[in-house]
Amino acid sequence: MGCKRLIAVVVGLSMFGQVFFVLGSPASLSDRLPRYPRAELVKSSDSQETATHEIILGTVKKRGGIDRPDASRFVVGRRIATTWFIPDEQRTDVVGDFYRERMEALGEILFECKGYGCGSSNYWANSVFGRSILYGPAQYQHYFLTEIVSDTTYYVATYVALRGTREIYVHLDVVVEKASTTIDGARIVAALESKGRFVIDAGDETAAITPIIEAMQIKPLMRVAIVRHGERQQGESVEAAIERTGTVASEFVRQLVAGGVNETRIEAFGVGPLAPVGRDLVDRTEIVLLSTD
Repeated sequence: MGCKRLIAVVVGLSMFGQVFFVLGSPASLSDRLPRYPRAELVKSSDSQETATHEIILGTVKKRGGIDRPDASRFVVGRRIATTWFIPDEQRTDVVGDFYRERMEALGEILFECKGYGCGSSNYWANSVFGRSILYGPAQYQHYFLTEIVSDTTYYVATYVALRGTREIYVHLDVVVEKASTTIDGARIVAALESKGRFVIDAGDETAAITPIIEAMQIKPLMRVAIVRHGERQQGESVEAAIERTGTVASEFVRQLVAGGVNETRIEAFGVGPLAPVGRDLVDRTEIVLLSTD
């Protein structure tokens, strides 16, 4: 994935007399995260590719009938996920504190929630982590996100859940951030193929024009939509915001067509403030994959 080798970090903690965390190459991260005594591995996955991942930084709340976090961040990098069963323990607070203490010693806790304060357990289990086995009573869940910086930055999302069967599971999601943040065609294609979208922060649109054209050349049959999001301006109605962002999207498409993209392969949409992903990430442009053939 092009990431530099991570600086080795060894944290020895007195509890159980073990070393709980060693960071080596990204490929070995899933085997070297803090592990609860006698924890049993249920499932592990490694994307082996660079893609755009949404990092949850806020409580999940229902808006317009749809669950969404209050805040999040998009990170380009590689994702490694592991799910563990914790035998002989039915106290999620004990398990959660175990992991939190060790992760806090390695980096900064960016966000944490517990119980009902996290929102829908079903959303966390299925929409965020894609592991239905994590679904259980909301009052027993515990989530926190840790940012650890060495020669690169990586994020560890830890989620502790108690199922209705009184079994505890822990899920660890690691996103190793790609060292280079330069937008290129290959990066856009990778994000579209893995996530179906690529996010461009407000103000970066001009720099993204050439890479988007490159992406369309890499995938000559691909069709996409340019979707512009934006907060309502003072005194502006939702309808007016949608119209304004639609105009911005249309102008962006016009520039892409002028750069050589066939107009039949690209559409423009403005949604104003109707699809927020976080207080600091509303104003943005998204490339959304429509079809590949």
